[in-house]
Amino acid sequence: MTIANILELPKNKMLKHIDALAKEYKTLTGRTVCRTCGGDVSFMLSYLKNYKQMGKFEFKNPVAIYRVQKGKNERISQNSLTDTKAIDYISINKERISLFKSYPENWEQMVDQYLDASARVMLEHGSDCCEDEEAVPCDDCLRTALNRLKMQELKEQYPEIPLTFGMKKTELVEAIIQIKLAEAKKS
Repeated sequence: MTIANILELPKNKMLKHIDALAKEYKTLTGRTVCRTCGGDVSFMLSYLKNYKQMGKFEFKNPVAIYRVQKGKNERISQNSLTDTKAIDYISINKERISLFKSYPENWEQMVDQYLDASARVMLEHGSDCCEDEEAVPCDDCLRTALNRLKMQELKEQYPEIPLTFGMKKTELVEAIIQIKLAEAKKS
């Protein structure tokens, strides 16, 4: 049975194929899903269903090479572009959609789901660079996850951090990282 066929089954029958779905999800995203966590499984199913419906992303300039993130060496071009890489690239700055000639209608929903999941997974379980899912995420993974959240979301999730007038998002992120590191040292 193909992944597309499995995704069309009723949820109770679909879950009998959880291993095949988790393997496909890992292949597409590089992330391991916690099969006992209802939230992770639901997100995985939603992602796979949306991924199946995704159209093809195409840059306006097919020969351009774009830097994925400031300060990093990773680059993206039409030759290396996959739908997953496009979603990751756009998730850093949604205005980047203007660089694409064609993209799926549900691109914004896909980016929002990707950001929600990335932040949640990195903050709760660590990222793929951290071998043990129970481990505290490394500084870089935590910083990446926090930077993908909006300033208002950071304020709501971390009300214990005292904010000063004119505080920049980077300063708030660093304050959160310091608290997380202090908590990790205590446990």
